[in-house]
Amino acid sequence: YATARDYYKRAVDRDSKNEVFNRKYALSLSALGSHTEAVEAARKAMKSDDGSLESSMTLGQVLINAGKDSLNTAELTILTASKKFPNAPEPQTALGDLYFARGVYELAQTYYEKALSLDAKLIDARVRLGRSYREMAIRCPDLECAKPYYSKALTEYNDVTVRAPKNARAWLEQGEILMLAQEYEKAGQSFTKYVELRPEDPRGDILLAR
Repeated sequence: YATARDYYKRAVDRDSKNEVFNRKYALSLSALGSHTEAVEAARKAMKSDDGSLESSMTLGQVLINAGKDSLNTAELTILTASKKFPNAPEPQTALGDLYFARGVYELAQTYYEKALSLDAKLIDARVRLGRSYREMAIRCPDLECAKPYYSKALTEYNDVTVRAPKNARAWLEQGEILMLAQEYEKAGQSFTKYVELRPEDPRGDILLAR
């Protein structure tokens, strides 16, 4: 991300009004935790292209990443985009991310499902829907309550691993659920795939060893 930030900074220095450069710069800054600068860059992109869908989603994302004090502003930004682009799935996914950040997983589920109803091929929305189901399972008082949510999460992850076999997150979380279900051979296969895709992440090796 630091390397990406440096390259995008050079691009912005050459053309400060280019909305694409500012969006990319904002996202790289946000990934590095430079939230104030990220929001400034995202707002420049918004001004440059009069609030396109892409720039609106970038601003919403960096505001979500900035933390709880920015979530109300993020919500307003994303809702405005949702009204402006009613048939676009991106604002629905972003609203799912917003409510996931707030810990309101039922609403996150609702918006991820809306996004998928507009475009069933979305990968990130499906992964995040699976994560919402997992969080709802974790909040259950007992295993009987949790089982249906884990089952739904597993269905989403299975779908992603078929549609996008290089999506590492889906393999990791699929493996974790299979391990909870004591299906250790299948879990091991998922963790093996995760290790192949993310060899630098020690979680894969630890879970595979378990």
